[in-house]
Amino acid sequence: MLIHRLAKPIALLLIFNLALGPVLAQKAKSGKGQVPVEDLKTWLTYLSSDELEGRATFSEGLGIAAAYIAQQLQSMGIKPGGDNGSYFQRVKVAGVKSTNRSTVTVEINGESRTFKDGAGITFPKNVGGKLTE
Repeated sequence: MLIHRLAKPIALLLIFNLALGPVLAQKAKSGKGQVPVEDLKTWLTYLSSDELEGRATFSEGLGIAAAYIAQQLQSMGIKPGGDNGSYFQRVKVAGVKSTNRSTVTVEINGESRTFKDGAGITFPKNVGGKLTE
């Protein structure tokens, strides 16, 4: 009985090893070039700096970060793949403004639930516009 119960898991393990063994044994291929650790550290330090204001949608910090990334891509010889031959792509994004009295109602499968700002959830106050009260 014990052998009968173990036959299926052992067979699955054997199939798994036979199928993935050659894949796991392959040596990882290196890309065109490797990014030096110091460069990566410099980029991430700058992109996470206070100067970029958190890179929120519609913020000046997001534009500065995007321009920086485009400049880095260009300096590495990576061709643009965005709109009009640029490194950028236009994406429609809805702005959100909320007050301390805002609510959001969600309906799923005919049941609705209303969430009030500050009651277990905090809504964004400044996404796409000036701070509202």
